[in-house]
Amino acid sequence: MSKTLQLLQHRLSDSRLAVADTTIAVVVCLVVMSALIGNHDTATKHMVGLHKMVLLRGGERVLKENSQIQMKVCRYDFSTFPLQQ
Repeated sequence: MSKTLQLLQHRLSDSRLAVADTTIAVVVCLVVMSALIGNHDTATKHMVGLHKMVLLRGGERVLKENSQIQMKVCRYDFSTFPLQQ
């Protein structure tokens, strides 16, 4: 997991890579894994980061270019919503 986070940090330091589909997909996976193991605080932090990434990219409408990423972001946004309450 630490290697994943190192690679993610590298991608986030590059403004172009930070909002790429693959980077967003990695963060979605981190949200899911954190939620599955019961680490709700971490899942929420990843969701906040994911939200910022989507906004930097231009919002959800821009994700329509890749429907798989759009579905994953929306699905996990709704599935983890109870964690945020």
